[in-house]
Amino acid sequence: MNKLSSPILYIQADNVHVGGGRSLLNAVIKSRFAEHACLLLDARMPFDLNYPGQSFKIVTPTIFGRLIAQFWLWKRLLPSNTLLCFGNLPPLLNVKGKVIVFIQNRYVIDDVSLENFSFKIRARLFIERIWFNSRCHKVDEFIVQTPSMQMLLKRRLLNLSPALADKIPVKVLPFMERIPSSIFTSLPSNEHSKKFDFIYPASGESHKNHQNLIDAFIILAEEGYFPSLLLTLDEQNFPEALKSIELSKYKFKLNIQNMGFLPHQQLLELYSSVRYLIYPSLYESFGIPLLEAQQAGLTIVAAELDYVRDSISPDQSFDPNSAVSIARAIKRSLGISEQQATILGADEFLSKIRPPV
Repeated sequence: MNKLSSPILYIQADNVHVGGGRSLLNAVIKSRFAEHACLLLDARMPFDLNYPGQSFKIVTPTIFGRLIAQFWLWKRLLPSNTLLCFGNLPPLLNVKGKVIVFIQNRYVIDDVSLENFSFKIRARLFIERIWFNSRCHKVDEFIVQTPSMQMLLKRRLLNLSPALADKIPVKVLPFMERIPSSIFTSLPSNEHSKKFDFIYPASGESHKNHQNLIDAFIILAEEGYFPSLLLTLDEQNFPEALKSIELSKYKFKLNIQNMGFLPHQQLLELYSSVRYLIYPSLYESFGIPLLEAQQAGLTIVAAELDYVRDSISPDQSFDPNSAVSIARAIKRSLGISEQQATILGADEFLSKIRPPV
């Protein structure tokens, strides 16, 4: 750890290293307001040690390593310090100073079922929920990024204790890493230069809802439509999901291509080749890809859910629990008309089924 005589702000992020949390943490590390901060980072989190004035403590991603980090904070913090807990959980020990907890994982505060997760992830989230419930009374302030998350957190606090809900403020402060405008201004604006129709940049957890999305493309294929779709699933982490997608792709001749996990810069550049972002995820605390795609000028087709409307107004929306609804939204986006049912009168109905006289 680089030495700092007396940092005022401590940022605890030793359980953040992937996904949206990693993107947000990168933005925080680069901020000029973090110049004299001390950051506790996961050893798997890639970062630049050369930011002026910052100090870093690298934490081994083990139970023992994180317990050591908790003790280190308890011993080091002063009443004049502020601790920003960036990974959803309050400190395990009663530290001195002001404690602010940034909540970015909906599963920690929501009662949504965990049954579709692996045993390891279910166990971790179960422990994190207990940790949060037992330690949230030591928090001075919570920060979330959307009104939906604010509502969920206030409900959680109210269920734990009405006095707790009155005592601890929950602020909505949405932010994301600033994307240089040059990335998007250099992208081709000609629709004819787009090689692909849709992209869904998401990992393969069950709440990302890939199955309903693929089922929607199967419905389209059975109707004779084969729009292209790009996915960004990591083969190592989600082999079963990819196997299922490949089987559907082969059976129904779907025009789907998996790009694998993409570094952030490559993903942003890929938007130049795509016309639409489609986003069927069932649960999000903050849909960063929605904002990035909007900035890139993509047409957005997204779930009709609160987290989407908290951030953007999609061009088309759908019921994410219905593959038929997703397929219809895709057709609307592509300008494919939907054949409406012809409603018969009773005479016409009976004339079609009665035996000839």
